[in-house]
Amino acid sequence: MSIVLSHSTALQLYRAPARPSSMPTFPQTARPLKTGAPQETDIARARTLLASYGVPDQMLETIDVLVSHQKERRRRAGVRCHVCAIELPPQSLVQLDAGIFAVDPRFCALLAAQSLSRLELVEYFFELCGSYALPFEEGGEYRDAAPLANVASLESFFRAMSGSRGATKALWAARYTRDGSRSPMETSTTMTLVLPKRLGGLGIRGVRMDRRIAIATSARRMTRRGCFYADVYIESARLLIEYMGMRHEEERRQVEDGERDNALDAMGYHVVRIWRWALFDKASYRRILEKICVQVGLRASRFPPDFADRQEELRRFVLRAWLK
Repeated sequence: MSIVLSHSTALQLYRAPARPSSMPTFPQTARPLKTGAPQETDIARARTLLASYGVPDQMLETIDVLVSHQKERRRRAGVRCHVCAIELPPQSLVQLDAGIFAVDPRFCALLAAQSLSRLELVEYFFELCGSYALPFEEGGEYRDAAPLANVASLESFFRAMSGSRGATKALWAARYTRDGSRSPMETSTTMTLVLPKRLGGLGIRGVRMDRRIAIATSARRMTRRGCFYADVYIESARLLIEYMGMRHEEERRQVEDGERDNALDAMGYHVVRIWRWALFDKASYRRILEKICVQVGLRASRFPPDFADRQEELRRFVLRAWLK
């Protein structure tokens, strides 16, 4: 094995639009990492490979790699070495080319816990377990992408690496992550629902995303659909929370949404719609969350005295990319 790409370099790999959809995994059984000192030729090859996947050149000026021993670290411009002296779980590395490996998405998530804040980590885990990838540059458009992991696989990996730096923090973040987010805005909305009250969230349990709801026979004449997929679903309250982006403003889509609401209402479900513009208005968004609290049965007495301030701080965090 020559080099193993890690940390921020691996993160950029998994956001790259032209990254291979399938990569061989390694090792087949648990074993310690064995590398040598990173060679300049291998670093150059890795840069060329990542650039071919669509990673911008400015993000390849410094390459992060894992090495198995302190003596293999090298201090030179363009490479940052991290010692990994623990046993690797099976399939925790992927092979990009001959002699060039990278940590797999679960391992990348664990390493992210070493540098990201708790809220940033939850946000990143939503992306890994969702069907989108964030852009490289601030202000760019996200793109559709297949999920790279799921919450169960992340938790299993973190437990297997329980002695590693960041494992406890990563397990905490996974507790508040949900599978199935389809956009950064859906992630932002769901984070405000599931995160604990001390961080400004509503602390709602039993929240699922992209939940399939079959249309009952009694409601089939009300809609052309055979089933619906809820952006967010709270089973205890039979409550669907829908994020309404710009595509929902189209006249035809509004008709379909109306049919959907009629069918769901006939089936005993409740629907709360969160329009994009409401996210950016402090008072509007607070009123929406208060309505959700009523539907779920959350009492104001259960929230800390300064909850409004914490809630606003969380709202500004999840929307920071759009509020600048």
